[in-house]
Amino acid sequence: MKKIIIIMVLIYVYILNIIPSNTKPTMIEKIDLNLEKNELGISFLTLENSKSILLGINGKVTLIVLEYLNSKNLKDLISYLNYNNIDYLMYDEYIDLSYKYKRINHDFKFENVNIIKKDNLIINYLDYNLCIGKNSNQTSCDFIYYLYLDSIPKLSDKNKIIFYDQNIDEMYMENNYQHLIDSYILNENEVITLKVKKNHYDLVNIPY
Repeated sequence: MKKIIIIMVLIYVYILNIIPSNTKPTMIEKIDLNLEKNELGISFLTLENSKSILLGINGKVTLIVLEYLNSKNLKDLISYLNYNNIDYLMYDEYIDLSYKYKRINHDFKFENVNIIKKDNLIINYLDYNLCIGKNSNQTSCDFIYYLYLDSIPKLSDKNKIIFYDQNIDEMYMENNYQHLIDSYILNENEVITLKVKKNHYDLVNIPY
């Protein structure tokens, strides 16, 4: 009997050792973005089945869904960022995330954050604009998130950071280097959060 127990223990230890160390745990810890009062957190949520923007400021939360197949992992990721509620959701269709949110599909404002729905989506807070869309020319934007690109974008001195979808060809980033513009390719293994307050912005990279 003792031999059987010893063998079982050895097998268990062996299994633990062969499991990759980067395997995601079933229970994930929550992340504290440490947002200050009147500081806007803009988190880019890139998953295999959805792409969204999560806005948090002064305890109010808005989820903007850009592309969506299903809600798998999306609620887990929202919880991972330590958000326990969604006050507003911008998307044309209903999404069941088990939150009591108000669905918005037009321009609206919350906590002095303006969300403007045009050909491209614009998020305005204080003197900063984040533009999200597919068009190439975004010269009036401080921050840009390109979902798609079919030509080299026209840039300006106003552009500070450009975010690209994970499927963007890196050739489009070469022009950014010449203009000394920071560039980031979003991916499923991390959450990039842009923190914006008066006269200041910062980036936080969170492994996921």
